[in-house]
Amino acid sequence: MNVTDVDDKIILRARRNYLLAEYKGEVKGDFPSLVAFARSAVEKGKSKQEGKVAEARQDADAMAAEAASKGSASDKRKADELAALVPQEELKLKQIVESAAKLEEVAASHDVEEVFAVAGDHIAAVLDAERGTNVTDPAIYRAHAAKYEKARRCTAAA
Repeated sequence: MNVTDVDDKIILRARRNYLLAEYKGEVKGDFPSLVAFARSAVEKGKSKQEGKVAEARQDADAMAAEAASKGSASDKRKADELAALVPQEELKLKQIVESAAKLEEVAASHDVEEVFAVAGDHIAAVLDAERGTNVTDPAIYRAHAAKYEKARRCTAAA
């Protein structure tokens, strides 16, 4: 992973955290809307992950067939690498399915913070897709970085 990839992940996380905080304010006092949006967001995440699982399987099968026909060591290695990705994608799908079940449990409790704890990443992903391009204030990104820089300094000082 190069520096640009890390920067992109930091920017994404900062933007999603900001959007999630904004959304918390929007749905304050409207638990049914929160739960409906959370269910939809988790379902979108599940659907997207199902596609990733199918794609990983297809890529692994195609490379395995190519490796078998060519017999080269590099193709075999590539086929093995792709085959190893399938269980990783399946695990992510399993975790999303578990999140959906947990969301139903916490929905019955009317605990807003638990809904965000269970479905917050999915909600943030949907919000980012819908509103992410509107987040342009550099202070949002700087504040995110400063939070972790401060934590790192405190840890280093201890």
